[in-house]
Amino acid sequence: MEKRYAAIWFPCLLANRKVRQDPALAHTDFVIAAPAHGKMVVKAISPGARAKGIRTDMVVADCKTILPELEVFKWEENSAHQLLKTLGEWCIRFSPVVAIDLPDGLLIETTGCTHLWGGEEAYLQDIVQKFSRMGYQVRVAIAGTIGTAWGIARHSTSTFIVPPQQEKMALQSLPSAALRLEERCWKNFPN
Repeated sequence: MEKRYAAIWFPCLLANRKVRQDPALAHTDFVIAAPAHGKMVVKAISPGARAKGIRTDMVVADCKTILPELEVFKWEENSAHQLLKTLGEWCIRFSPVVAIDLPDGLLIETTGCTHLWGGEEAYLQDIVQKFSRMGYQVRVAIAGTIGTAWGIARHSTSTFIVPPQQEKMALQSLPSAALRLEERCWKNFPN
């Protein structure tokens, strides 16, 4: 049996948790920021703020010029790790092998598990639905390698299940960042 892996990516992990804690924030543009080199820097973004051009690693003062009504919350050290640990333990219902993929993901070995859901498509749908009901936006993918599943979950717009032995072909349509190389290695490559 060939190994299969799922990558679960939470594009708004800490922002989704903040809304779960305070549902009144569901329609509020906000960021979670931490001090860095004398400035407050964005670490996490609500979906609404992301849609309006706010990105991680931006300086909060710059964000406020784009979006004056932006709310700012304090970053808690290790909050992503602790949350992912809790979500990973919860994911043991999908597979006995679950790993944290900091800063915003989980990795699951799906080998021998997906048939219990009726196949990989139903397996992924169940993961998405369960997290959605809990208030988390997720993107998931399954492939024969962890790296391919990771890249597809974060960068694909159409394919989320890569058939066995098709990893190379699936990765060719993605941007260079999907290869998880350091930026200096890929920034000069054409996409």
